[in-house]
Amino acid sequence: MAVSPNDVLIPLVEKLNKETTECVQVVENLAMAFESSRYVYTEKPYERYDLWSVRGRDKVYKRVQDMIGEAKVNVFFTTTANGLVRIYKAHSEVLEKAAERGAKVRVAAPINQINQSVARELGEVIEVRNSSGPMVKFLTADSAEIIFTEDIPDDTNVATGQDVATWTNDPLLVKAHEKMFDQLWPSQPQQKEVVKAKAR
Repeated sequence: MAVSPNDVLIPLVEKLNKETTECVQVVENLAMAFESSRYVYTEKPYERYDLWSVRGRDKVYKRVQDMIGEAKVNVFFTTTANGLVRIYKAHSEVLEKAAERGAKVRVAAPINQINQSVARELGEVIEVRNSSGPMVKFLTADSAEIIFTEDIPDDTNVATGQDVATWTNDPLLVKAHEKMFDQLWPSQPQQKEVVKAKAR
């Protein structure tokens, strides 16, 4: 039996019209949502930074060695009187190379009768100053990374020790401690002045 075209085509056209209307509505909703988002404040997501824990004097010194070895701009140290002796034994060569590359290398540590000869020798290639009070022991390199160290025990032996350290590249911590170091540095006597005073 023949079927009228109206019976077939009109329902199809109505269906297509309905689907087209729904699609237009979806597009309009998306466009409205996009325009609205331009005026809505969205908080910037937190950037992530690395944080490592390092245990054992050999592993801590390996990390320190790598930091100094890669430094091109600056290296800032704070350490103890015995720590200065360990720095000389373990890192004097890489510190000298960093200075030769043009990096500004500065170390602050108490200078006494035991380590004054070491301070004098280090002072030939890097800047060494006498720190009078207790300080947080840390090293920063190129304003990009920092390592905090705890010496266990605080002796002059570089081969053994249960040292604990925390390394991070969090710029907030790096810049805060560099700023503190910069503020304290001018008030610390130069090692040459300290050695001369102790020799009298």
